[in-house]
Amino acid sequence: MDDNGLSDPYIKFKLGSEKYKSKVENKTLNPHWMEQFDLHLYDDQSNILELSVWDKDVGAKDDIMGRAAIDLNELKKEVTHNIEQELEDGAGIICLLLTISGTSGGEAVSDLSNHKVDPNLRRDLIERYVSKKICY
Repeated sequence: MDDNGLSDPYIKFKLGSEKYKSKVENKTLNPHWMEQFDLHLYDDQSNILELSVWDKDVGAKDDIMGRAAIDLNELKKEVTHNIEQELEDGAGIICLLLTISGTSGGEAVSDLSNHKVDPNLRRDLIERYVSKKICY
């Protein structure tokens, strides 16, 4: 956390040897990323998706805010999962949509630009989690 009581968080994702880093959300304790990315799942590598949340610091080393791991073997293929994963040490919760696609003969396409937000679902999620927990 910065001197102003806020953070500039971003997330690093790692699956096997592949990595992805989100954009930085400036000056917030409740970041919302609307990013889509693809990582490739290979038979000869780990099926554990590692996540780490970081606080971007200008002129200093970035600070780790929390970590989590998701075992992709436990998730059904070709289905979008709404995952709420607690970060280690009670540092918050990360909420994400995750789809393992390309594993069957059909073609699966996901596109956040076409995602329609249900206002009732959003309200329910805010009432359920925001007042009690911080989502990263």
